[in-house]
Amino acid sequence: MNRGIVVRIVKLAVSAVLLVALIRAANWTDVLAEATKLDRAWLVASLLLFVPQTIVSAWRWQKLIAPLTQLTLGDSLRHTLLANAMNLIVPAKGGDFSKAALVEGLSTTERTQVAGRVVIEKLGDVACLFVCMALGLGGLQAAVTSLLVLLTVGGVMLRDRRVPAGERWLPVLLSTVGLWCLHLFQMHAFLQAAGVDSALATTLVRAPLALFAGLVPGTFCGVGTRDSALVYLYADTAPAATMAVVGLLTSLRYLVPGAVGIGVMLAARIKPVGHASRVPWVSTTGDVSLR
Repeated sequence: MNRGIVVRIVKLAVSAVLLVALIRAANWTDVLAEATKLDRAWLVASLLLFVPQTIVSAWRWQKLIAPLTQLTLGDSLRHTLLANAMNLIVPAKGGDFSKAALVEGLSTTERTQVAGRVVIEKLGDVACLFVCMALGLGGLQAAVTSLLVLLTVGGVMLRDRRVPAGERWLPVLLSTVGLWCLHLFQMHAFLQAAGVDSALATTLVRAPLALFAGLVPGTFCGVGTRDSALVYLYADTAPAATMAVVGLLTSLRYLVPGAVGIGVMLAARIKPVGHASRVPWVSTTGDVSLR
């Protein structure tokens, strides 16, 4: 059996075991009861946030690689959705690196530079989460200090004399901050939908920790580890059954964009005879190749 298939089966099994153990510990009947009591208004609001999240993420990718190559927002959006599909099978959101393979017309050196921008993107996400935690823990002064450190480090990493500093930095910074405002507000909306009485400042501190736990390799999309972290972090606020429901809702952050990405991938494969796929790493026969 193919090694990749074995790895995916093991990850699914680990996630399933962790999730079943968590639901049994919380009493599955209580989990089901909590799921039926979800606030519909908050739930709909949280699901609608997937649209601006995806658009902002695509816009950031477009601006981030602008010094290296020009992408339309439509192409950037397609790259982002396909990367979300890859994140369903690659741990720690490593599927984001597929975006470097999707950019057409690059030399080997340029493609390596584009892959480096993915690293910068991910580091920016981590740094922004720490800024949010600082804001929740220490208030505005701690957040501003953390943001200044982020800008200093990022300025060195993104130094490119071909593009004015303001033109290079401002779109990336604004989109990263805006993106994580949307992500964390979605987490807060999940909590409110489940009836968890939690302040926004508490979400700023605890939600990032749960998201970091979900990046631990060995599970499918962080299912199991992230859910357990949520139950532990909110033990003083909500019962385990309620937080198990929140954990299931949080999994939608990966499953919904990934499912849309799979749809885009399948659409790219459906071409008239004699026409190549518009997605460079998906052949007309369905083979995936990260060139």
